[in-house]
Amino acid sequence: MSIRDLLEIYEKNVEQRKQELIQEYLPMALLRQKPKRDARIKRAAGSIVRGIPTFDLSISQKISPQLHERFLYTGKRKEIGETWLDVEGMLKLIHKPKFKKWVKSMRENWEDS
Repeated sequence: MSIRDLLEIYEKNVEQRKQELIQEYLPMALLRQKPKRDARIKRAAGSIVRGIPTFDLSISQKISPQLHERFLYTGKRKEIGETWLDVEGMLKLIHKPKFKKWVKSMRENWEDS
């Protein structure tokens, strides 16, 4: 089974995952708008990606065959509380001080990091 096949299966199951999220919210007595808002789906078209950005902007990581397929299938994707970034989104995130601080903290404090 290819990565594309798995992504298509994942996409077909979105309604089931959406309903599971809504059911998860209900016992917490949250507003009805929150599960509906979090369960929205936004998907950008895929593209060819040659490398993944790193903190050193002069260096990019070689892309694996699996990630190549993922980026061909979809770019930025938001659904059910999750966001899959595209390369542009990664580049924006890398420059945010909060993100850099989070990565530094993980490096210093996460066992086996």
